[in-house]
Amino acid sequence: MDTKQRVQFDLAPDTLALLDALKELTDVSTRAEAVRNAIKFHYDHLPQGPRKLVSGTAQPVPEELQRLLVSRLEDAAVEIARVYDSSRDQMFRFCLSFGKDILYELCHTYDPPINPMSPEIVIAKAIVPTMEIFTRYRNNPGLFAAREKS
Repeated sequence: MDTKQRVQFDLAPDTLALLDALKELTDVSTRAEAVRNAIKFHYDHLPQGPRKLVSGTAQPVPEELQRLLVSRLEDAAVEIARVYDSSRDQMFRFCLSFGKDILYELCHTYDPPINPMSPEIVIAKAIVPTMEIFTRYRNNPGLFAAREKS
């Protein structure tokens, strides 16, 4: 007995372009396979075990978490710039979305978990150096050759 269910998505052209790029980067033959793999990848990277609820007052994000956020966004920006011809606008939107996900993960896996104060400001502070790295890479990919080999 077939237990599969059909799911249909309406995607904006830029999202469809990202899906096609993901399909090419992951070397799969169909968009459906790219979506399945992305779902599995995302699920595998979520914190496991009981969900940690963070209650109480908002706290400033520790400097070490801010540095981790910047580092992860910069690495992702360079990798995307290396393999996908993205505009500054696309990269900015990616950083906003991915930055939120990274910050959520970092704050909820921090020991003890924290409820970040002004997460939008924290993300904005991380986007500035990330966009600078993205621009430097786009202007001179050779500067990042050592980074690509590691």
